Amino acid sequence: QDMVAGIADPEIAHYTPRSTQADLQQAFLTRWVHGLNTQAPWSFVDEMISKNYARFLPVPWFIGEYGGLGQPATVIQSDLQAMQMRASEGTG
Repeated sequence: QDMVAGIADPEIAHYTPRSTQADLQQAFLTRWVHGLNTQAPWSFVDEMISKNYARFLPVPWFIGEYGGLGQPATVIQSDLQAMQMRASEGTG
């Protein structure tokens, strides 16, 4: 969200781009990837991201670090398989 706002108006971060605003926005749309780290179960992450992510498309997102602390191996395996299925859909 902060990056989206900063790209739309670099002045809010007291930044003056060396490129044009259009070039900056194009670079963001074609090069940027949103990332997050989580210790939450996939069902929670998927619900939170899915219901709010449309406004950030077409910029993709990824989980940089997933921690299934205290979860049995079967839950972690199920989470990872569900993450892979969502990634394969290519919807963000």
